[in-house]
Amino acid sequence: QPVPRLHLAVDDLSAKADTATVVARLLEGDPAVAVVPDAQSGRPRGFWIGPDQLQPGEAELVASAIRRELGG
Repeated sequence: QPVPRLHLAVDDLSAKADTATVVARLLEGDPAVAVVPDAQSGRPRGFWIGPDQLQPGEAELVASAIRRELGG
């Protein structure tokens, strides 16, 4: 069975950093947030998150890291 995933599209004009930078900061953060970059025509347009490996309480950490990197 495929695992459900969440796609977050990033509007580079409203985010505080471009999509590639947001993805890099999430992957290198403390704690690191594992995301899969999504590109269309070679241009980053967002990323995917798979919830299947999250432990209890980690969803809040992930959401906080994403809000921080997107400026929300």
